[in-house]
Amino acid sequence: SFTGAAGQTVTAALTALASGNVDVQLIAPNGTTVLASGVGGATNVNEAIQSFVLPAAGTYYLNVFGDGNLPYNLTVAR
Repeated sequence: SFTGAAGQTVTAALTALASGNVDVQLIAPNGTTVLASGVGGATNVNEAIQSFVLPAAGTYYLNVFGDGNLPYNLTVAR
């Protein structure tokens, strides 16, 4: 989780460290609403959420899921 301010821009990049499927979602401070889902495109990451503008101040969550026990690297820039 991370704390963000209203209007702040966030980018998250997810890279699998082994062969398999991984996905990422940005979850709102209420803990249930999916605000954004990762998409492919860049060759150096599996999925990314790029330049998402946070709608309100609060604690946000990144949900990583996919193939069980798959190691991954998640990078967040604010």
